[in-house]
Amino acid sequence: MALNFLLDPHKRRNITRKDVLDVQSRVRDLNSHLEGLIRSVISFQTFDPQTRYVTDIYLHKMSTMFDFIDTEHKFFKFLTESDLFKQPRVFIIKNNSINEVDNDISIKSTHLILLDIEFQIRKFFETENVLIDIITNINKLMQVRDKYVNFVSGILYQSNVDKHPGKLIIPLFFYTDEFEINDPLSSHNKRHSISGLYYSFPTLPEHQLSKLSNVFIAGAIKKVDISEHGIDTFMKHVVDVFKKIEENGITIHTSNREYKIHVSLMLVQGDNLGIHQTLRFAGSFSAKFYCRFCRRPREFLQCDTKEYEEYLRTIENYETDVALKQSESGLTGSSAFNGLTSFHVIRNFYADSMHDLYSMGVCHYGFLEIINHCIYTKRYCTLYDINRKRKMLNNYRFEQALSRMPDLEEQFVKARKGKCVSLRMTANEMAVSRIVSNIRISQIR
Repeated sequence: MALNFLLDPHKRRNITRKDVLDVQSRVRDLNSHLEGLIRSVISFQTFDPQTRYVTDIYLHKMSTMFDFIDTEHKFFKFLTESDLFKQPRVFIIKNNSINEVDNDISIKSTHLILLDIEFQIRKFFETENVLIDIITNINKLMQVRDKYVNFVSGILYQSNVDKHPGKLIIPLFFYTDEFEINDPLSSHNKRHSISGLYYSFPTLPEHQLSKLSNVFIAGAIKKVDISEHGIDTFMKHVVDVFKKIEENGITIHTSNREYKIHVSLMLVQGDNLGIHQTLRFAGSFSAKFYCRFCRRPREFLQCDTKEYEEYLRTIENYETDVALKQSESGLTGSSAFNGLTSFHVIRNFYADSMHDLYSMGVCHYGFLEIINHCIYTKRYCTLYDINRKRKMLNNYRFEQALSRMPDLEEQFVKARKGKCVSLRMTANEMAVSRIVSNIRISQIR
């Protein structure tokens, strides 16, 4: 009971560990006071020896209920011994090599924090019916042969299953993204950027896929350390963990039976820059060979309207390109992720649809050209008309993205030698803005 009482405030983001210890201390003092009051008003002499003994035991427990976890060290030690918690692994750079150290080292010396991924996966799959739901969903998706409905419908997953007959293969997606802490607007911005490492399971039932609680934290790396020591210096430790759970498997105990699962990393996700950095492609999109899917030079890629199969990257030409300079191949080296049997950077067919289409991609530029053409070239309407109509649409068909979206503004652009509409939309706002674009311009006036 005492443990359950403390676990709830520990998981709340607005309560610090110090606050939890303070609450624990106050509750202990309150219980000690209540014990004294109860003992002062109860005459134990009237009880029989057994009742007296049991009453005394419970009163003593009431005042000492937190003694076994009255410090932070005792608390986490008890959780570890109860198989409820695993300490993160801490790595530092020393003599140009990264080594694991004890967890009591100063955080200022830390360069990589890696959580116990195997422990996380085992506990997650042992929760309620998570593993059973995933197995049922995989079997259901595998029966759909006529259309692509999930990652397991593709040849990448099916080829991996064929390589390991008789094994239960669970696909895993790995994701990286950067975030800023410690005053990101100061002159020292980017100095404290951290690259977060995450993973998720694409075969979860559809109603659970979008839950933030089903996206797990794998670790964190300082951005400045990646720039100084290279991404593979850190990622090789992440790859070792994924390789272990893929080859050795994880034993899952459910209420019905015991399962042996093999979790395979099959896709690395992120924005374009994040994927290129993680998989060691050219980080600059003004480089001569900046595409991770093909080897076409920049001057052709910028005007291509079709795919040239002979230029596509393959495992064979990848091995050749790794030996070349970045300016000749678009690669900075061989990725540590290629050490996994289920993954190769050439087969990582993932597109950053949020940026490529909505945030700063095709839809953004296309929508901007349409609006400018209708307002300043054809003069079908004014900017005021469009902003007014957007607000009317929001009242008629409520969309949170439309309600948050600010009014379109105009600015003078030297390149155009005239006024131009300025779009400040998030990816979600751009996605729902099709509601506005589907309205005939002639009806806006």
